[in-house]
Formats: sequence, structure tokens, C-alpha cells
Amino acid sequence: MLKLWATILVFVPSIAFAQTPTPSAPTGSPRLGSDCTPFYPTAAAKINAQGVVGVFVHVAVDGAVQSPRIAWSSGNADLDNAAIACVTGVHVTPIKKDGVAIEADTQIRVVWQRSYFSSAPGPSRDNVCRTPYPPLAMRLEHEGTTVLSYTIAEDGTVKNAAVTQSSGFKELDQASLDCLATFHFLPVMQNGQRIAVDSTMKTVWRLTGK
Repeated sequence: MLKLWATILVFVPSIAFAQTPTPSAPTGSPRLGSDCTPFYPTAAAKINAQGVVGVFVHVAVDGAVQSPRIAWSSGNADLDNAAIACVTGVHVTPIKKDGVAIEADTQIRVVWQRSYFSSAPGPSRDNVCRTPYPPLAMRLEHEGTTVLSYTIAEDGTVKNAAVTQSSGFKELDQASLDCLATFHFLPVMQNGQRIAVDSTMKTVWRLTGK
């Protein structure tokens, strides 16, 4: 039986890395805000319709999504309407500026697909780490979790990246910083103006097949 899935992708990333002993690029996906699968339109399912819908939304201080409207179409009206229905009333991670939750406007991507895609598209482009598992860490079998804090600037670039929780290994922390430096996000809006907001990213470094 064909399985259909839909996920909401919000602009705040939460990255997980699954590594093998051979050098390969870690991959990541934005944080899943909700599961839209129950909203998958019957008509769209019958023709195996897939696509990505961009939705403009207003995010309240408590993370409530309000006033959704189409930013870009999937090319299928049923999927577009279902995306609006799905995001209406959901809650996402509150947007923060200087550590304080604020009201702001941003965009959500609703991805309609037939099977789960572990490396979903990033907010403004593919936010995928190209940095391989650090060779020194591989040789010494270092593993750990790095948590980074950073600012999404007005132009969507990453600023002020810092390690807030170390993996315990300098090379893993630095690889996480190098990865984050390549990311780019859709600008966040407040009262019609682009603003800088705070965010965090977690990278989990694991070796498999040891």
C-alpha cells in the first residue's frame, strides 16, 4: 500500500547527524513543527500528487501560528488548501530576539511526499552540512552532542555562532560551527521589517559499524 506523508518545516533548525566510519557528509533537516498527514487530500492521494507549499504566517509570542496565506504553490490546489488547513492553529517554537519571545512573520514549508525524506529542504535553500566526520574524531572514535546558539540576521545569514554545550571534543564542536556557517534562512519579519532573531542547533555525532 502506498503511504503518503506530509510534514511542516519551520525555519528553526534542529540538526541530527548519523555518521559511518567512512567520511560522508552529515545531513540535517529543520525542526518538524507538526504532521500534516491527516490533512492529505483524498483527490491528491489518488493521483499520487506531491509538492512543497510555502505559507506566510504570523507567529504569536506563544508560538501560535496565525493568518496563514500561500507564499508559493505546490502546483496542486488541493495540496495548497490542505497546507493552509494544517498550519492553522498549530504551535511552533516561539521566535526570539535577544532571548525574548516576540511576535513576528515568517514562512513555513509544508512538504507533501509519498515517503519520509530524512534530509528535507532547508528554509531558503538546502541547509545540508557538507563537512565530513572529522578524521581525528573518527580515528579516536570520538562521539558526542554539540549545541550551538546563533543569530539569524536580517538577510538570513548566520551570525554570532557559539558553542553552548560542548560535545567534549574540540574537533566535533568546530565541525558543527563550520556546518552552521554555511546555512541560510528566510528572513523573519516584524511589522513589515526584517529583524534578527535567536536560534539554536543541536548536532549529534555518532559512529556506526564500530
